[in-house]
Amino acid sequence: MAYKPNTLETLRNDCSKVGWDGYDAPPISKIVFDRAIVIEPYIPKCFELFPGTDNSLHWEWNEHRKNDVWFIIEIYENRYYFTTREYDREFIDTNEFIEHLKKEIPECLHG
Repeated sequence: MAYKPNTLETLRNDCSKVGWDGYDAPPISKIVFDRAIVIEPYIPKCFELFPGTDNSLHWEWNEHRKNDVWFIIEIYENRYYFTTREYDREFIDTNEFIEHLKKEIPECLHG
């Protein structure tokens, strides 16, 4: 069976009930999905999307062959995080977060 990456649509369905993780994870809220939809156009297609058991969504990318470079983008109901090997930064404002993504994610990953 071929690997199918997660999408916002599949995770909205898969993570809609208590215990979606096989334990006691709460459903991921509509607010988190709505916020993710707004920033999704600024996330390169090579990033993988994962659900968080703490009512969050995460896009991740890593390339260990190139000096262990990685990025993690986290979406919560009231904040965002952008994490690299060098730093971790919290954002409240959506527009500020989008501007940061546009500045920090290398253009070559958008290809």
